Amino acid sequence: MGAFDLAPRAWNENDRTHEVRLSETAIATPHLLNEFRFDYKYRPKLAVSGSHATAILVNGFFNNGGAQIERNDQERYLEFQDLVSYENGKHSLRGGVVVKAKNIHYMDRSNFGGTLRPGELPRQPAFAVHRQPRRPPGEVPPK
Repeated sequence: MGAFDLAPRAWNENDRTHEVRLSETAIATPHLLNEFRFDYKYRPKLAVSGSHATAILVNGFFNNGGAQIERNDQERYLEFQDLVSYENGKHSLRGGVVVKAKNIHYMDRSNFGGTLRPGELPRQPAFAVHRQPRRPPGEVPPK
């Protein structure tokens, strides 16, 4: 049976994609064709807690405090392509260049504020028990 999440446990996620594509075809001469393409893509993914307070998880009852989620994932992609075609009678020649770049940035600071689980607290060391001989009631120990 799960626990009930209180309002401070809320978190927000944002996932978008932005993309730009350009293409141009030019006929320079009756024999020469040039094709240029450009592509840029940016994809940010963010997930953030509504509160950065320490999470308090009481097993089987309720969960309170921050959701302890903070992720930032960004991806950038860039591509240039230039192709040249030359035709003369039965002969043709085609060549070009493609340049690609990709950048990925990932940061995860989830659970940075810590989580408190009352049922799983570390036990305190037991008091040291010194073995001493039993004395009859009323007897005073020697000094």
